[in-house]
Amino acid sequence: MIVRNAGAEQQFIDTGTYVAERIAMAPDHTFWTLGNPRRGPFTPEDRQFRKVRRYSADGTLVGEFLPASLFPLVKKGQAISGGPIGDPFIAVAQDRVGIYYPANQSWMELDIEGRIRGRWTLPLPVWRLAYTQAGRLFSLSPGLFRLREFDRSSASWKNLPPDLPPQFLLGVDGSKLMLGKAGPENFEVLELEPAP
Repeated sequence: MIVRNAGAEQQFIDTGTYVAERIAMAPDHTFWTLGNPRRGPFTPEDRQFRKVRRYSADGTLVGEFLPASLFPLVKKGQAISGGPIGDPFIAVAQDRVGIYYPANQSWMELDIEGRIRGRWTLPLPVWRLAYTQAGRLFSLSPGLFRLREFDRSSASWKNLPPDLPPQFLLGVDGSKLMLGKAGPENFEVLELEPAP
């Protein structure tokens, strides 16, 4: 894994046969990654392999979490990401790490020590996730471009008030959602602080 600053290589982190497919930076400058082992097409999957890793700011491996056995085996021809099931996702909030595994629509939250705090199945479709510092999970309803928030108690998406114009969900900045609005000649970035 190569860390760049202003386009110049700043640091190289040797992850061995582990391929970090998604990376998130924590407030304490540690890296959390979601990945898989590098292996050949006929190499069987190691079900004890840990998919989530945490690295210190200097690149030292601090911890390995979530064995592959927690994730379903992918069947031949099964979609593993994209379309209505969304894409793999990892993000760090103030006191937890959120992970989305699209092959079974599984949303998991870990505490900062890597222990599972909760696990839910996200209702489809899952498109454009954003995770705030307070641990609130948002998504965009495809087609309508309507914002919605995941309600853990009912394991369902709750639409936000429809008084926002159609836009894209780009990500978060602390507790604010970063939204993009395309115009005929420009692209505008807006901030939205969702009501508690």
